[in-house]
Amino acid sequence: MARFVVLVIDSFGVGAMKDVTLVRPQDAGANTCGHILSQLPHLQLPTLEKMGLINALGYAPGDMQPSDSATWGVAELQHEGGDTFMGHQEILGTRPLPPLRMPFRDVIDRVEQVLVSAGWQVERRGDDLQFLWVNQAVAIGDNLEADLGQVYNITANLSVISFDDAIKIGRIVRDQVQVGRVITFGGLLTDSQRILDAAESKEGRFIGINAPRSGAYDNGFQVVHMGYRC
Repeated sequence: MARFVVLVIDSFGVGAMKDVTLVRPQDAGANTCGHILSQLPHLQLPTLEKMGLINALGYAPGDMQPSDSATWGVAELQHEGGDTFMGHQEILGTRPLPPLRMPFRDVIDRVEQVLVSAGWQVERRGDDLQFLWVNQAVAIGDNLEADLGQVYNITANLSVISFDDAIKIGRIVRDQVQVGRVITFGGLLTDSQRILDAAESKEGRFIGINAPRSGAYDNGFQVVHMGYRC
């Protein structure tokens, strides 16, 4: 059987859908590719140019031009919300379910109980809103970068806990919750306090770790995305 490769370039969109002002007004005018090329008009991406990047964009804001030889197309999104991970699934042919929106606070009791039963050391951090702190190295709470309530994060200091163990924690969380995605990730931090210092709350309902502030991306980053459970 012949094979092909799907290369997904995240966060490089070529525009918003026609109904954006009605269903997602905060994204009106979104066009990451167009804005980058407008700011860097001399940027050269010859392979993407040959594959039809400018054709898909629909205009040429810089030096790169449409390709005469490319086979290209632009697709509108089917999934609700702005989770690019769901868009990646659509590219590969899935039909994403409507997203469940549920703050982590709604499941914290159940997740905590199962983690403790599995032998993990679990404590709560925060005041009115709380997240879980496991083995002094792993935070569990709402993802604050995606659409709120759709994703939970497991943020780990991989200098203290192995990524394999972080994944074990992530799988326990995945088994206990119904949101569309659970992300287990971490990096090599000099101090787990950096994770705690990056805790934030939003809208009075969501609490988690600001991933960029935590430093998890800076050194030795590893990640696994855990999708739907059927």
